Amino acid sequence: MHNSDYYNCWRSANAARLPAFLQAFSVRYRPIATHECQSKHCDCSGEVFSIDHSGGVPRLQCTSCESKAFLHPVDADSLEEADSEDHEECDDCSRSAFNVAVGRTRTFNTEESGDSCWTYLGVRCCSCGLLSCINSDCPSPLPPMPFNPSRLCSLALIDQASMPWLSGELRQCTKGVWKNAFTLHFVDSENANEEGAEWQFWQTIRLVDRDEGLILIDMLQNGRVGGIEFHGLRSIRQLRYP
Repeated sequence: MHNSDYYNCWRSANAARLPAFLQAFSVRYRPIATHECQSKHCDCSGEVFSIDHSGGVPRLQCTSCESKAFLHPVDADSLEEADSEDHEECDDCSRSAFNVAVGRTRTFNTEESGDSCWTYLGVRCCSCGLLSCINSDCPSPLPPMPFNPSRLCSLALIDQASMPWLSGELRQCTKGVWKNAFTLHFVDSENANEEGAEWQFWQTIRLVDRDEGLILIDMLQNGRVGGIEFHGLRSIRQLRYP
């Protein structure tokens, strides 16, 4: 699990504090905050799980009915590795029963696509109350996904009035490849991330969004958008964590 001395103060008598903890953790370790957080409940209404991470994808087992479920779809290799059942343990008391909440990070994807860039597992030890987090990176490289540039187009019109062509170029960015949780690459709308002669950097344009913070748009010499970097709120102001 990922914890630090800073987070040892995060303890709770129940799972109600997990969403606030997950929000603070994700902003601290990734520039983009967790936008969704849902507590996990088993079909039997159980709220306590053991966690097996040996296959690379977290697998939860309800301590009440013993049913198992993976957090993400898995391939045959991950399924075979998961048979070892190497359960996560609390960093403080070494127990292995947890309340669990799942947080997902989004940026400017279309809501219809349902795609997430990054997934976090927030856990509360049922023995000592320590709150911790498991980073569950999505498979890399991520597949092309729909991109909705409407919010960025509005920002471009407000912040970059001297470049009226920018919003038009953003509208052509309908497909991209996520390099990590906060970098989206384009070459053009038809050949996402196809590197070649067209990949010649020209300039960086800075936009600021009140929800996502600092956004850098990398422009190519041919006037197209080469990539978009979401640097988050912490790049423009000091966050205060609860």
